[in-house]
Amino acid sequence: MQTQLSPRKQKKEKIYTHLASCVKAEPPEQVRERYQRLFIQGTNYENTDIRETLEQIIKEEETEADFCAFLSDCCYIAINHWLVHSKETKQVIPAFVALFENLPQAGKVGRAGKYASRSSSKSSRKIRELVTAFTQSNYFLKLQRLKRVLSTDKATQADPSQPLAVLIERYYFLYQECLIPQSNSPKTTKLLKQLQAQRQHQFALSLSGYLTSQVRLAHLAKRYGSLERAKQSINLKANPTLLKDDELIETIQHFISGVEGKSTYQDLAKRFLTHSNKADTLKTYKKDLYDYLISSVSDTYGKRQFNKRLSSFLNSTLEDWNHKQPNEKLILQLANQLLKFLVVDNRKNMNHYLYIDLVSNLGPTKTIGLLLKIVLLSDKIVPYISSRFAILYSHYEQTPRENVHWLFKSLETLNIALIVHHSSVDLSFWRSVKAVPNE
Repeated sequence: MQTQLSPRKQKKEKIYTHLASCVKAEPPEQVRERYQRLFIQGTNYENTDIRETLEQIIKEEETEADFCAFLSDCCYIAINHWLVHSKETKQVIPAFVALFENLPQAGKVGRAGKYASRSSSKSSRKIRELVTAFTQSNYFLKLQRLKRVLSTDKATQADPSQPLAVLIERYYFLYQECLIPQSNSPKTTKLLKQLQAQRQHQFALSLSGYLTSQVRLAHLAKRYGSLERAKQSINLKANPTLLKDDELIETIQHFISGVEGKSTYQDLAKRFLTHSNKADTLKTYKKDLYDYLISSVSDTYGKRQFNKRLSSFLNSTLEDWNHKQPNEKLILQLANQLLKFLVVDNRKNMNHYLYIDLVSNLGPTKTIGLLLKIVLLSDKIVPYISSRFAILYSHYEQTPRENVHWLFKSLETLNIALIVHHSSVDLSFWRSVKAVPNE
């Protein structure tokens, strides 16, 4: 038995159905003009029934936040359709979002004519006020991020003076937190997760292609006795990261080859999981976890203060459960709290000095390696680390990349670490590579 919709929801569904019908039947440019007349100009909409329904909605809406959620849903009706059916999403969706970035000032002449006659009405002014509020909301921020994902060019991304915001396309692991709106529909969530998976796979393939070409270059350079001749004989793939070539090679080597003797991060995680299964209490598990983590921290840095802070944190976290047998729920809670401690807690508590200190002393690669040790304990922990870095990204989004070099390097490094350990593309061949050619 279907639940009866409230009168307000019935009115919203009427708008949704109307827009969905228009989006399916009309080209993108015509759809943009339709949204502009209905929402941005707030007047001259040819379907008076829909116009009057919208006026009723804004009269009944309780808060600006309710309207922002409603308008966001209206926008995704068009965006979701274009994500599936348009071959020009990189042009169509950014142009649509740009409509709301360039709101006309009151009294200006628009394509549909002057605002004069009806724009002075209370409802028209109210619509434009609410749309302005929408453009200042988190809903619209996520639309702008989607626009950047689809349209930011590589040259802009490579410019260190540009804000961190232009790099969102590169970091697929941030998509779920940074792109999916709060009032997300199942369809929107599904499509944006598909976009995330596509970008992850594309990056993995690009990284694999780059590494393969580097291996071939090394072999040819050895055969010819000349690096320049070797370069002329093959089609080298471009470095898909924003790290320098030597930084990328070193980072890949770190995550694929042994970090403690011949043991890889995966080897260490497997050994810890086998050993920790014998822990009869959470207290014992936490002691084992402490030993597992500090083995990746240099003695110089660890003994200064970090080891003591980490031990104290683990001892006090979930303290009431110390004598319980560890289970998946407790372990996941502990992992989440640990990532909050090491990276950042939440948007209201932006204390992340420990993380900056870790990067400053251990470097981004070993710091991400420390976090990776936690992530490798369960696939269910991956969203936890993504959410921590989404908070940092959101906080520094409008900061020039060159001013938050520690975060930029962390994001690039985490990108690589997740591809190495959570991708269907096999990069294990790199373990056998002892050296790459240098100039």
